[in-house]
Amino acid sequence: MGDNPFDRFGRPRRRNYLLEAALRKPDPQPPTAPPRPRLNLRNPLLNIKLEPPYYFRDAKDELKIAVWRKGKPILGYDPNVMRYDSEGSIMLFSQHGNCESDFGWQIDHIHPKAKGGSDELFNLQPLNWRNNQRKKDKVTLLPPPVYRR
Repeated sequence: MGDNPFDRFGRPRRRNYLLEAALRKPDPQPPTAPPRPRLNLRNPLLNIKLEPPYYFRDAKDELKIAVWRKGKPILGYDPNVMRYDSEGSIMLFSQHGNCESDFGWQIDHIHPKAKGGSDELFNLQPLNWRNNQRKKDKVTLLPPPVYRR
């Protein structure tokens, strides 16, 4: 019945060009160069990439959890999954060290190690990776946090 070019009244069947186009396999495309990354001119912080090496990339889970608990819990969300950093940016625990995610975070030295700070827990804090890149080795306090709802 599907191969019959006529309908039940003997009239020629209409072709469904849209369906045929959807079912047709696309022609193989020649390989192209990968697209160039676009710069975000409105928010230059989005253009920042992780500067290797990240000191705590291979940190033990116990240290990650201890530092994670220093973040501010977000009401209505599981604090083991999502928290605010000291700047009010949202972090996801699963995104530790991920600079491709808006919710990636890093372990930051409150008093930078380059300025004499230590790796003790009291000197560590969770910080969204963008805020950590902005802070770098500065000792000055960042502006007070603004918690978003």
